[in-house]
Amino acid sequence: KVYYDAGGQVFNPFGQSVDEALWNQAAVYDPAAKSWTTLGVPGFPGTAPGFRGSTFSIALPLSPPYVAAQFLSAGGIVGTTPGTYLATRDSRITTIETSSGDKMSSSIVTGPLNNARWYSTGVLLPDGTVFAVSGADRDEVDFPGSGMPVHQAEIFNPATNQWTAVASERHDRTYHNSAVLLPTGQVLVGGHAPINTGYGSPSTLPGGYSNNFRDATLEIYNPPYLFFGGQRPVISAVSTPHLRYGRTLTISTSSAGSVSKVMLVRNSAFTHLTDADQRALELPIVGRTGSSITVQTPPSANVAPFGPYMLFIDASSANGLVPSVAAQVYVTD
Repeated sequence: KVYYDAGGQVFNPFGQSVDEALWNQAAVYDPAAKSWTTLGVPGFPGTAPGFRGSTFSIALPLSPPYVAAQFLSAGGIVGTTPGTYLATRDSRITTIETSSGDKMSSSIVTGPLNNARWYSTGVLLPDGTVFAVSGADRDEVDFPGSGMPVHQAEIFNPATNQWTAVASERHDRTYHNSAVLLPTGQVLVGGHAPINTGYGSPSTLPGGYSNNFRDATLEIYNPPYLFFGGQRPVISAVSTPHLRYGRTLTISTSSAGSVSKVMLVRNSAFTHLTDADQRALELPIVGRTGSSITVQTPPSANVAPFGPYMLFIDASSANGLVPSVAAQVYVTD
């Protein structure tokens, strides 16, 4: 998986070489120069440095002045194929300083996952936390059908660097599961397309092992902020749905006084644990009235490439941020 960082470069937290021995090296790609620069081994020193197979990774929200990009990676197996087989609870954040020539300034180990997870899906929520769901406790490509499904989801809080266990899904969703953020702030979870057990015929092993048959069902997860009480903030109008670089946007809302954050979240484009367009950024609030707030739009395509985004406003509450239902907007030149 690769990301555009805030400097317009492409960051690959898991390496770029066809030689597996070098997959441990993180790298940055410069589209203008058409060249890669090796940055080092993420997570070194640490409990699980370097490459992790079938992990998930999330670009955390960019914050003004957009000079650093952070990437959360958690779970998976340690090492290249066949790796450790058993999944890890390891979780880390790698920081790229775009103001310093895209230097990998740190790679810190966070609090561990509550559950060792292989092939889980991560979803960035509009309050800036990260939701992890589905997967198995071991590598079901090494030995299909041998994993125990991980039903319990969990949420990462960047403010504390800790994972918290939350609700459990009802279906086994180990291999080829999906999850995407909805404009309502809920998460749509679905899918499960496993490899036949032992690369033979489809069969579910007894004893609680994962379902070895395809599952096309869907579930909806309601994050904790939907239960904080009180009314959610409401976006009644935006001054324009077309956000041009370096300008301002006015958002009409009766909750203007309680809004503390405005989030721009790229629409999902998801497959195989990877949201190829995944990106979110906080827009600075530069003005406020009793019925509206004004924010600064992204400064350039390096920070927010052209395309569709969901615009959320987050209101403060005693329990944490409460996001609105999103307004659909488009970043353009």
